[in-house]
Amino acid sequence: MPEMNTIEIACDQCAATFSKSMQWIRGHDTLICRCGHHIFLDGEHFKAHIAGVTQRFDGFQEHLRNTGI
Repeated sequence: MPEMNTIEIACDQCAATFSKSMQWIRGHDTLICRCGHHIFLDGEHFKAHIAGVTQRFDGFQEHLRNTGI
């Protein structure tokens, strides 16, 4: 499972950036920046990204199994 993958999230107010794991994003709707701004996580955007990464990861695992690695 590609839980180790992270997504960079930027604050719209102060441009601070945060690296959050896909697992963390799945469990949260909002990230509160150090400046106090609430960053609302677009569930559909992140869900689509997570699904794409998961699909590629699964394909890579299948490739490794097929090549005997």
